[in-house]
Amino acid sequence: MPEAPVQRKLIVFPTELALRRYHQEQALEQGWVDASFHTTFARLRKLCLPYTNIRGRRMDAAQQLLLRRQVVDVATGHFEGQGTLGELSSNALGEVLDQLVNELASIPEQTPRVIDWMLDHNRSHKLHQLGTLFSVWRTIARQDGRADKLDINLAILRLLKGDRSSWPPQLRDCRQLVFRSVRWFNPFEESCVVALNN
Repeated sequence: MPEAPVQRKLIVFPTELALRRYHQEQALEQGWVDASFHTTFARLRKLCLPYTNIRGRRMDAAQQLLLRRQVVDVATGHFEGQGTLGELSSNALGEVLDQLVNELASIPEQTPRVIDWMLDHNRSHKLHQLGTLFSVWRTIARQDGRADKLDINLAILRLLKGDRSSWPPQLRDCRQLVFRSVRWFNPFEESCVVALNN
């Protein structure tokens, strides 16, 4: 009869630097380090990607830049030089878009409500313009069949909240997840931690 895989404790670090520091401390203290069950949150996220069902093709940096340019051009037409975002240069509006996409991707399950709330404001209000900018981003990305950070984060959460047997083997077979050297989690990471520990 084949033996079941040994279930081990998987230790997750927030950054590569925290992981290297831990390895260095352990090596100095014990003389050696078994790093086979040590990872970072970014590696854990990449580990999950092949097991997710992402709607659309993931974008590389060049595709994101091209999409960003297209979105800025379309959004500028919506703003017609009015309001806070209407007065920004194309580069500045692109930077705002990047920050907005990153921030909203960190709250993937709440993003639709946040966008609805933003769009409920007056058309010249900054929040309405931000909601419009993000809506244009999502519309153009979907038309091009692309998946952005929000789509990827939603897919990862669906995976982790789903059946454990569909998880990557390294996660499925571990008996305990331990997070070390963590000062705080962004909301997406916190949602992942809750899903992983249920």
